[in-house]
Amino acid sequence: MANHYFRLNGTDFGIGSVQLLLPVTEQLLTLKITGSEEVTEAIITDEAQAFNWILYPPMIYFTDVPYALVNGIKTLTISEELSDNYDIALYLMMHDDLTGTLSITADNIITFSGTAQLDGADLPLEIFCVATS
Repeated sequence: MANHYFRLNGTDFGIGSVQLLLPVTEQLLTLKITGSEEVTEAIITDEAQAFNWILYPPMIYFTDVPYALVNGIKTLTISEELSDNYDIALYLMMHDDLTGTLSITADNIITFSGTAQLDGADLPLEIFCVATS
């Protein structure tokens, strides 16, 4: 998946897996995106990397979250309130809060742009990938 990325504070963990569930009868989404194990292993073994302390790839997840349909694009604006009311987080050794915007096109092209809160700091988080059937 060249050109696809899972970037946290400038570190690209690559894309390992993408799981997307969009029930036809409800306007809810369940999504899990995990960084690449191979890329994460390279980060872990490089002492110069900021995230060399992690044990496994980061994962972003959304479980049964309602979305808006805007011009055929599924859109979700993640606020602190939405994160408090739904199962939404970045998992990187612990569950970390997210804010930002998630969009999914009709072709299942997924983009996320926002921040993740790690140790009290808001770090930029950007994801671009495609969910395959």
